Amino acid sequence: MGGNEWVPAWLTAVGSALEVAEWKAICQAYHGLDRDAPMTAFIRKMRAKYPHMAKGFEEQLAEEVQKLKDDPELARREGLSEEDIQD
Repeated sequence: MGGNEWVPAWLTAVGSALEVAEWKAICQAYHGLDRDAPMTAFIRKMRAKYPHMAKGFEEQLAEEVQKLKDDPELARREGLSEEDIQD
């Protein structure tokens, strides 16, 4: 990859050069699904340090999925069935 790792907007908005470097190191060290746990841990650490930082795509997606699970009527209006929103 050699330093061309994508850095999310929420990180460039609040992160220090060291934190950006840590993100890039995670991207270089892990591949595919192996990235989920270290990236999630990094995001949680950043959220604790910067509680007002913008949400990343994964956080937004998880919130939307939870809304659909909590409101079956909303899921129905969105054209989803119970099977569509099961884990």
